[in-house]
Amino acid sequence: AAQAGDVIELTPGDYMVTRPLGTVHPGTSAQPIVVRAAEVGAARLLVTAREGMLVSQPHWTFENLAWFGRCSADDDCEHAIHVVGGGRAVNIRNNEMIDFSAHVKVNGQAGDWPDDGVLQFSTLGHTRPRRTSRPVAAVDIVGASRWQIVDNVVLSRGRDRRGDAYGIYMKGG
Repeated sequence: AAQAGDVIELTPGDYMVTRPLGTVHPGTSAQPIVVRAAEVGAARLLVTAREGMLVSQPHWTFENLAWFGRCSADDDCEHAIHVVGGGRAVNIRNNEMIDFSAHVKVNGQAGDWPDDGVLQFSTLGHTRPRRTSRPVAAVDIVGASRWQIVDNVVLSRGRDRRGDAYGIYMKGG
């Protein structure tokens, strides 16, 4: 139900994410919708769904959050944050994202492209090689333009099977 200009500040603690959370309303460039923790890593999102957050609206910001993939099988934890279609100008900053196949995934939807995003000051990694037949990339951006990937740390351990594994993968935009 968040509206432009709202700030959702999570209190310290663990939050189980058993189904993807989603955006319903857009923010604006002057009034983004912000989801954050007051202190870095104080709010831990424990994701057991295929993706933690599905962003399809513009001008959302996610900051100071710790995202952990906790699926029983690695194939089931795809993305901490998945930005699609109309999710333009999304800011993802100062987050920790651990144990997803593609921690941040960005791609078009129905001919619309989530351009102009920022991923900054975040740490993306794995505690062990991923046990999956799917591609592994800390960041996977397909077709979106003008994304800025700045001052992040990628600690990828790849896959335990043959196949593609990347740190940051951008194509087609």
